[in-house]
Amino acid sequence: MDAISFIGNLFRNASIDDKIQFLDNKMFTKQHGVEPGDTDVFLSIISSVDWVEETRLSTILITLYATCILLTVISWTRTYFMWGVFCLLCLAVYCAKWINEIAARNYKVISDENQFFDSSGLFISIVYSFPLIINLIVLLLRMLYVTSNEMIEVKRLKLKSDLRDKKND
Repeated sequence: MDAISFIGNLFRNASIDDKIQFLDNKMFTKQHGVEPGDTDVFLSIISSVDWVEETRLSTILITLYATCILLTVISWTRTYFMWGVFCLLCLAVYCAKWINEIAARNYKVISDENQFFDSSGLFISIVYSFPLIINLIVLLLRMLYVTSNEMIEVKRLKLKSDLRDKKND
Protein backbone atom coordinates (compact mmCIF):
# COMPACT_ATOMS: atom_id res chain seq x y z
CA MET A 1 0.00 0.00 0.00
CA ASP A 2 1.51 3.28 -1.03
CA ALA A 3 1.40 6.48 1.02
CA ILE A 4 -1.27 8.18 -1.11
CA SER A 5 -3.80 5.36 -0.74
CA PHE A 6 -3.01 5.08 2.97
CA ILE A 7 -3.72 8.79 3.47
CA GLY A 8 -6.81 8.47 1.27
CA ASN A 9 -8.18 5.62 3.42
CA LEU A 10 -7.29 7.47 6.59
CA PHE A 11 -8.95 10.63 5.31
CA ARG A 12 -12.09 8.78 4.13
CA ASN A 13 -12.66 7.23 7.56
CA ALA A 14 -11.96 10.43 9.49
CA SER A 15 -14.60 12.67 10.99
CA ILE A 16 -15.19 16.16 9.62
CA ASP A 17 -13.34 17.68 12.60
CA ASP A 18 -10.31 15.49 11.90
CA LYS A 19 -10.36 16.54 8.23
CA ILE A 20 -10.53 20.22 9.14
CA GLN A 21 -7.72 19.79 11.68
CA PHE A 22 -5.62 17.98 9.04
CA LEU A 23 -6.14 20.75 6.50
CA ASP A 24 -5.51 23.47 9.08
CA ASN A 25 -2.22 21.81 10.01
CA LYS A 26 -1.21 21.62 6.35
CA MET A 27 -2.11 25.29 5.78
CA PHE A 28 -0.27 26.32 8.95
CA THR A 29 2.77 24.31 7.87
CA LYS A 30 2.84 26.10 4.51
CA GLN A 31 2.36 29.52 6.08
CA HIS A 32 4.80 29.27 8.99
CA GLY A 33 7.08 26.38 8.05
CA VAL A 34 6.19 24.44 11.20
CA GLU A 35 5.26 20.78 11.23
CA PRO A 36 2.57 19.65 13.70
CA GLY A 37 4.27 18.09 16.70
CA ASP A 38 7.48 20.02 16.06
CA THR A 39 9.40 20.34 19.31
CA ASP A 40 10.83 23.73 18.38
CA VAL A 41 7.42 25.18 17.62
CA PHE A 42 7.83 28.11 20.03
CA LEU A 43 10.99 29.33 18.39
CA SER A 44 9.67 28.59 14.92
CA ILE A 45 6.52 30.66 15.44
CA ILE A 46 8.32 33.54 17.10
CA SER A 47 11.06 33.64 14.48
CA SER A 48 8.57 33.40 11.58
CA VAL A 49 7.11 36.80 12.47
CA ASP A 50 8.90 39.92 11.31
CA TRP A 51 8.39 41.85 14.52
CA VAL A 52 9.81 45.08 13.09
CA GLU A 53 7.32 45.08 10.21
CA GLU A 54 4.40 44.02 12.41
CA THR A 55 4.43 47.16 14.55
CA ARG A 56 0.77 47.04 15.59
CA LEU A 57 1.02 43.41 16.71
CA SER A 58 4.30 44.12 18.50
CA THR A 59 2.82 47.15 20.24
CA ILE A 60 -0.26 45.23 21.39
CA LEU A 61 1.81 42.37 22.78
CA ILE A 62 4.42 44.59 24.46
CA THR A 63 1.61 46.59 26.08
CA LEU A 64 -0.02 43.38 27.27
CA TYR A 65 3.23 42.01 28.70
CA ALA A 66 4.11 45.31 30.39
CA THR A 67 0.64 45.57 31.92
CA CYS A 68 0.81 42.03 33.28
CA ILE A 69 4.26 42.55 34.76
CA LEU A 70 3.20 45.89 36.25
CA LEU A 71 0.08 44.35 37.81
CA THR A 72 2.18 41.53 39.24
CA VAL A 73 4.68 43.94 40.76
CA ILE A 74 1.95 46.19 42.19
CA SER A 75 0.08 43.24 43.68
CA TRP A 76 3.17 41.58 45.17
CA THR A 77 2.47 42.85 48.71
CA ARG A 78 -1.31 43.24 48.40
CA THR A 79 -2.80 39.77 48.79
CA TYR A 80 -6.41 40.57 47.87
CA PHE A 81 -5.33 42.60 44.85
CA MET A 82 -3.08 39.69 43.85
CA TRP A 83 -6.08 37.34 43.89
CA GLY A 84 -7.94 39.80 41.66
CA VAL A 85 -5.03 39.97 39.20
CA PHE A 86 -4.81 36.18 39.25
CA CYS A 87 -8.51 35.83 38.42
CA LEU A 88 -8.25 38.49 35.71
CA LEU A 89 -5.33 36.69 34.05
CA CYS A 90 -7.16 33.34 34.28
CA LEU A 91 -10.13 34.97 32.56
CA ALA A 92 -7.83 36.40 29.88
CA VAL A 93 -6.35 32.96 29.15
CA TYR A 94 -9.83 31.42 29.14
CA CYS A 95 -11.00 34.00 26.58
CA ALA A 96 -8.05 33.32 24.24
CA LYS A 97 -10.21 31.20 21.94
CA TRP A 98 -12.70 34.02 21.42
CA ILE A 99 -9.94 36.59 21.09
CA ASN A 100 -8.35 34.37 18.43
CA GLU A 101 -11.66 34.16 16.51
CA ILE A 102 -12.17 37.93 16.65
CA ALA A 103 -8.55 38.58 15.65
CA ALA A 104 -8.84 36.10 12.76
CA ARG A 105 -11.89 37.92 11.41
CA ASN A 106 -10.29 41.35 11.84
CA TYR A 107 -6.63 40.54 11.19
CA LYS A 108 -6.22 43.58 8.91
CA VAL A 109 -6.52 45.80 11.99
CA ILE A 110 -3.65 43.97 13.71
CA SER A 111 -1.44 43.11 10.74
CA ASP A 112 -1.12 44.76 7.36
CA GLU A 113 -0.83 41.59 5.32
CA ASN A 114 -0.29 38.45 7.41
CA GLN A 115 -2.98 36.29 8.94
CA PHE A 116 -1.39 34.90 12.12
CA PHE A 117 -4.54 33.75 13.87
CA ASP A 118 -5.12 30.17 12.71
CA SER A 119 -8.13 28.05 13.64
CA SER A 120 -6.06 25.75 15.86
CA GLY A 121 -5.02 28.73 18.00
CA LEU A 122 -1.32 27.90 17.95
CA PHE A 123 -0.10 31.45 17.37
CA ILE A 124 -2.25 33.02 20.07
CA SER A 125 -1.34 30.23 22.48
CA ILE A 126 2.34 30.98 22.05
CA VAL A 127 2.41 34.76 21.96
CA TYR A 128 -0.60 35.52 24.19
CA SER A 129 -1.54 32.63 26.49
CA PHE A 130 1.93 31.26 27.24
CA PRO A 131 3.30 34.51 28.76
CA LEU A 132 0.08 34.94 30.75
CA ILE A 133 0.39 31.39 32.08
CA ILE A 134 4.00 32.07 33.12
CA ASN A 135 2.72 35.16 34.97
CA LEU A 136 -0.04 33.05 36.56
CA ILE A 137 2.54 30.52 37.78
CA VAL A 138 4.59 33.31 39.37
CA LEU A 139 1.47 34.68 41.09
CA LEU A 140 0.43 31.22 42.23
CA LEU A 141 3.84 30.54 43.76
CA ARG A 142 3.70 33.89 45.54
CA MET A 143 0.20 33.17 46.84
CA LEU A 144 1.30 29.75 48.11
CA TYR A 145 4.24 31.38 49.88
CA VAL A 146 2.02 34.03 51.49
CA THR A 147 -0.59 31.45 52.50
CA SER A 148 1.99 29.12 54.04
CA ASN A 149 3.49 32.01 56.03
CA GLU A 150 0.02 32.98 57.26
CA MET A 151 -0.64 29.40 58.33
CA ILE A 152 2.66 29.30 60.22
CA GLU A 153 1.85 32.61 61.92
CA VAL A 154 -1.62 31.42 62.93
CA LYS A 155 -0.15 28.21 64.40
CA ARG A 156 2.46 30.21 66.35
CA LEU A 157 -0.24 32.46 67.79
CA LYS A 158 -2.32 29.40 68.71
CA LEU A 159 0.65 27.80 70.49
CA LYS A 160 1.40 31.05 72.38
CA SER A 161 -2.25 31.30 73.37
CA ASP A 162 -2.29 27.69 74.59
CA LEU A 163 0.94 28.29 76.55
CA ARG A 164 -0.54 31.42 78.15
CA ASP A 165 -3.70 29.51 79.09
CA LYS A 166 -1.62 26.76 80.75
CA LYS A 167 0.37 29.31 82.76
CA ASN A 168 -2.84 31.02 83.92
CA ASP A 169 -4.31 27.70 85.14
